[in-house]
Amino acid sequence: FTMMPGTVDPETGFGSIFAGMIGFFAAFVLYLVVVAAGTTALAGAAMWQVLDQPRSMGRAWLWAVSPKVLGTSLLLGLTMGAGFVMCMLPGIILGLMFGLTVFVMASEKVFGPAAMGRSWELVNHNPGGRLASHPALKVFVIGFVGYLLSYLSSMVVQLPFSIVQQALLFRSMTDVTDPSAIQIPTAVWWLQVPQSILGAVAMVLVTIYMAFCAALLTVDLRSAKEGGDLEAVLDDLGAPRLSEIDAPA
Repeated sequence: FTMMPGTVDPETGFGSIFAGMIGFFAAFVLYLVVVAAGTTALAGAAMWQVLDQPRSMGRAWLWAVSPKVLGTSLLLGLTMGAGFVMCMLPGIILGLMFGLTVFVMASEKVFGPAAMGRSWELVNHNPGGRLASHPALKVFVIGFVGYLLSYLSSMVVQLPFSIVQQALLFRSMTDVTDPSAIQIPTAVWWLQVPQSILGAVAMVLVTIYMAFCAALLTVDLRSAKEGGDLEAVLDDLGAPRLSEIDAPA
C-alpha cells in the first residue's frame, strides 16, 4: 500500500502496518528460537563427543527441544537479559558465569537453577587467585575469539559477492542519464542467495569450534575442581598402578 494522502483508507493502511509488524515479530521470534535450539544441539553434541558418549544430531536436536532444556534456556536468557538491562556490565558478568550451563546440562543431566548454579561454581573455581588463570577469562576469550572469527569469516565469504553487486549497480547507474530510470539488475538479487548460504555455513563452522572449546573447558574445570581418576593419571604418566605396587613380589 501507499502512504500518500487520499489514496488509501487510513484505517486499512494502519491495520496493514500493524499486521505486518506482528508477522515480522512472530517470524523474528521463531528465528531466534530455531537459532537457539540449533546452538544448544551443537553444544550438546560437542559435549558428548568430548566425553565419548553416544551422540548423533538427531539425538542432539531432540535433547535441545526437550522441556527441561528449553525451560533452562529460557530462564538463562531472561536472567542475562535482565542483567543487560542494568547498564550492560551485570549482563556480561552473568553471561560469563553462566556460560557453561548448556554443557553442564549435557554432561551432568541437571537443569534449571541447578545447572546455572553448577556453571557458576565451575567458572568461579580459581584456587590460585590469579586473573590470568581465572575460568571466567577463558570463557570470555572463547566468546571473543569466536565473535572475531565469525565476523572475519563472514566478511571474507561475502566480500566477493558484495564487490560484484556494487560493480553491477555502478554499471547500471552509468548506463542511464535519468536517475529515476535506474533499475537494480536481477543478478544483484540472485547473488544474495549464495552470499547468505555461505555466510551461514561460515557461522556454523565457527559455532562448532566454539562449542568444542567450551566443552573441553568444562571437562578441564571439572577435573581441576573435583580431581580426575588417579589410575588414569598414572597410566598416562607410565607409572605402575597402585595394585602393582602393593602386590607381593
